[in-house]
Amino acid sequence: MISLDKIIFNLLLHHDCVIIPSFGGFVSQNEKAKIDYDKGEITPPRKVIIFNNKLLKSDGLLINHFAEQNKLSYQESFDQIRNQINSWKSQLDSGNRIELNKIGTLHIDKSNKIRFIQDDFSNLLASSYGLSTFIFNTPKIETETETKPKEKNLKPKENSKNKKQSINTTEKKTVALWKYAAAACLLPLMFYSFWLPTQTNFLESGIISIQDLNPFHKIEETKYQKIKNSKVFDLSTKEQSLENQIKSLNADLNYFSYKYDDEKYIIVKIKEDSPVNKISNDKTSQDKKIEEKKKRRRERYQAKYPKIPRGTKSTIVGCFGKYKNATRLVKKLKSKGFNASIVDIKRKLYRVSIGETTNNKDLQDLIQKTTNLGYDSWVLKH
Repeated sequence: MISLDKIIFNLLLHHDCVIIPSFGGFVSQNEKAKIDYDKGEITPPRKVIIFNNKLLKSDGLLINHFAEQNKLSYQESFDQIRNQINSWKSQLDSGNRIELNKIGTLHIDKSNKIRFIQDDFSNLLASSYGLSTFIFNTPKIETETETKPKEKNLKPKENSKNKKQSINTTEKKTVALWKYAAAACLLPLMFYSFWLPTQTNFLESGIISIQDLNPFHKIEETKYQKIKNSKVFDLSTKEQSLENQIKSLNADLNYFSYKYDDEKYIIVKIKEDSPVNKISNDKTSQDKKIEEKKKRRRERYQAKYPKIPRGTKSTIVGCFGKYKNATRLVKKLKSKGFNASIVDIKRKLYRVSIGETTNNKDLQDLIQKTTNLGYDSWVLKH
C-alpha cells in the first residue's frame, strides 16, 4: 500500500494546495532562481511549502487520489486517512516530530501551534524536479605590477648654473605670452561694451543681431507711407446692416452668411445650442448604452446558466473562485453517477450542485450521499 506522505508528495508536484481533512493543508508558492555571489551558489526555481492549520474542510482531492492509488473505495480510503491523522495528532501531543518523506517535518512549538519545516534537499517544482544547488567559484583577479627597468641617462651632466639660467628664460617667455593673450581677449570686450549701448538698439529691445556686431554696417531708417483706401464701407444702409439682416431671418437658424463685400462673406453665429438639450441628449445616449450592456450580459448569463424553475431545491457541495476548479468537481461527481452542474455565480463564486429536486425525500437522500462522500452540503431554494 502506498503511504499517505508519498501521495501528498505526488499531489504537491502537480497542485498548489493539498488539504488533509481535520488536520490542515499544505499550500505551495513558486520561487524564482537565486544567485548568491558571496557563497558562490545558484539555487534553481523551487516550490515553497507552508502549512495552514485552518484548512480543515476536505475538498476530496486527497481522499480520491488515495483511493485510486490503493484501489480502495471512497469510504475505506477516508477511514484509513482518518486513522493516520489520529496517530499524527497523538505523536505531536507527546512532543515527537512527524517526518514526511521529501516534504518536511511537523512539530508543536511553545505556543501549542503546529509548525512545519520544509525539506531543503527535495524540489517539489515539476519543471525543476531533480535539480540541485550549483556551486561555482568566483575567479580571483590578480593585479600584476610590471616594473620597467630604469633607463640610464647617457646625457652628459650639465652645470647647475646653466640649468637655472635656462629655467628663468623659459619662465619669462611664458609670462610675456600670457600678457599678449590677455590683451587680445580684453580689447574686443572693451570695444563692444562701448559699441553696443551707444550705436545699437540693444538697451531698448534687449536683442543682439549679427549685424550689430559689425561696426561697418549702416542702419537704414524706416520710412512710412500712407495708403489711400479706395473702398469705403457704409453699414448704415438697410442692405449692409448686420442687425437688420439678422432680424429678418428665421428664429430656427443658428448661423448666417453675412455679405461683407462683393468677394467676401463672413459666417456669423447667431445663437448657441442650449446646454440643457446637450445634457439630455448625452444622458439618453448613455442610458441606451447601459441598457444594451445589461441586456447582452443577461443573455450571456441565461445561455450559460439556464433558469431553474421556482420551487426547486439544489444541494450545494462547493463554491469556487476559479471556473476550472468548479468544472473539475462537476466531472468527478458526474463520473460517480450524480447529475452535478454549476448552478450560478454569486459574489464571484461558482456554486456547484450535486443535484436538484422538488421532493423533500429525494433531497434528504442527496444530503445523505454527500455526507457519505465527505462533502459539507447546504440547500439552495430557487
